[in-house]
Amino acid sequence: MWLALKNVEMKRLLEEQLKKRVAENLSAKRKPAKWLQMSVSLAETEHTREDENYRWEELANAIIIQAVQDWRGAMKILRKHPDNAEAKDTVRETEEFFLSEFYALLTTYDGETLLNRLKEEYAPCKKHRRHRS
Repeated sequence: MWLALKNVEMKRLLEEQLKKRVAENLSAKRKPAKWLQMSVSLAETEHTREDENYRWEELANAIIIQAVQDWRGAMKILRKHPDNAEAKDTVRETEEFFLSEFYALLTTYDGETLLNRLKEEYAPCKKHRRHRS
């Protein structure tokens, strides 16, 4: 009984924290890439706020969005400091998450596709490279 009460309380706390993060993400000035908006839609849903499924979808979306933000932040650090161990760990952990069974439970959007698109964002741009003769 105590364990069940503790789990319910933890679930409530987690939902509150993630709801706050979702609100912060939605109000942020930087909008996610168009493909991410389509794949992890927070605003467009058929569910109402009272619907239990909507809350779980919102939680799953928040987890994925946070992982994307963590990956991007770590990559930004690695561009300036390629030997940063903490950033390397974050990149490794988030990439493992995108390819995990847990990620697959959260969404139907393919994790490998998401990871490839993220990597494309940080690939060196061929247009801006100087050609050596």
